[in-house]
Amino acid sequence: MPRPSGSHTTVDDERIRGRRAVLAALAGASEPSTVSELAHRAGLHTNTVRAHLAALISAGQVGRMASITNRPGRPTLRYVAIPGMDPGGVRHYRLLATVMADEFASAPDAAARMTAVGRSWGRRLAKIDRRRTGDRSAAVRRAVQVLDELGFDPGPVGTNSFDVAIGLRHCPFLEIARARPQVICALHLGLVQGILAEGSRGDAVTATGITPFASPNLCVITLGDGDPSAAAVQLRDPRSESVIHEPEARV
Repeated sequence: MPRPSGSHTTVDDERIRGRRAVLAALAGASEPSTVSELAHRAGLHTNTVRAHLAALISAGQVGRMASITNRPGRPTLRYVAIPGMDPGGVRHYRLLATVMADEFASAPDAAARMTAVGRSWGRRLAKIDRRRTGDRSAAVRRAVQVLDELGFDPGPVGTNSFDVAIGLRHCPFLEIARARPQVICALHLGLVQGILAEGSRGDAVTATGITPFASPNLCVITLGDGDPSAAAVQLRDPRSESVIHEPEARV
């Protein structure tokens, strides 16, 4: 019977202790060590040490080298610890993103700054395909493709085309976007602007605004031929259904 995801066993603990013992033996050595030397220092069987070394090499924590001698046969392999942190540790990227979003949100020009960041991000992503067709439809298709690859699940709004808007049916940063829409949604607005700017000639089309949570499971990015720096994040107040308009400062 398979173990539940995230469960921990005594075998896992033994592996962790064994790998740490091998790493400690390597870290305490004055020069690269052989399997036999490590087994003696760590108090483990040589086969067990080999298994731990294979895992540590895959994790980028240990390196190996061949010891060249005048004796016939295959050269002896020696191992050395690579400076760095344990890649098996806990990650808190969402916490990091929340801290950064909170910091950006405290600035008076938060929307403008994040739109600019998103615009640079979009240009970098779109540079994979350097063709500038100058065709509005091709540029929008490219934007939809990139958004789909990023997990936004884009789709048309109200029609079967993307002539005037792109609907985003999923947000990869949903929890933070709910708390800080003026930061995260502005980033998304700039992202689309950057992709469109890189994919079209003469600014044929741009993202003119974004309405977060315009309807259940949908954010809407409007398209047009206006000035990108005049684009806005339109935040709906669910208590009054009024629209809070946050124009982006010119950059």
